[in-house]
Amino acid sequence: SVHEKRSCLTDRVGEKIFGENITLLDDAHHPLQAGPPFDGEGVPRQRVSLVEHGVVSNLVYGRKTARWMNAEPTGHGFPLPSEGGEAPLNVVFEGGSSSLKEMIQSTERGILITRLWYIREVDPYQKILTGMTRDGTFYVKNGKVQHGLRNFRFNEGLINVLNQVEMIGPTGRASGEESFEMVVPALKVRDFNFSSVTKF
Repeated sequence: SVHEKRSCLTDRVGEKIFGENITLLDDAHHPLQAGPPFDGEGVPRQRVSLVEHGVVSNLVYGRKTARWMNAEPTGHGFPLPSEGGEAPLNVVFEGGSSSLKEMIQSTERGILITRLWYIREVDPYQKILTGMTRDGTFYVKNGKVQHGLRNFRFNEGLINVLNQVEMIGPTGRASGEESFEMVVPALKVRDFNFSSVTKF
């Protein structure tokens, strides 16, 4: 997608596009990951630093794209034949030391989200996503959870979100119905925008 100029990372390798506190890597050998040690092309998966303190540091490559971009394959290709190219499938988001309790206590007014679902990409170049909350959405006021809320729909840019992270918790392994397993922390994000309330 970067080679075809339809990615949010097109022409941005080496550029700081996320907050200073954001570090991401792809690591099939991380103790909380469970992916195979090789990709769909049989190439061993490498540990690849994707974002270092907000700076896009590296991309992942299958064999074909590596040839196009004069790079070495990193073990991230899909089984052949494939039009999908490659992708980081063992994402590890570097955690922090803030507990969920501390995040709640430091919030004057906010919403605690325990799960998102039905996430779809609206704009791949700007990385704008739409989706809904589910299975536990709560109103937080003056540092305390007050009560449950109806679910919300959001339309939000991932780059924007990852520039507004105020606190980061320890990492844990998470997965969803429509995604692969990731190692991710809880985040406290300011100014997250919801577009509407759902019917349930």
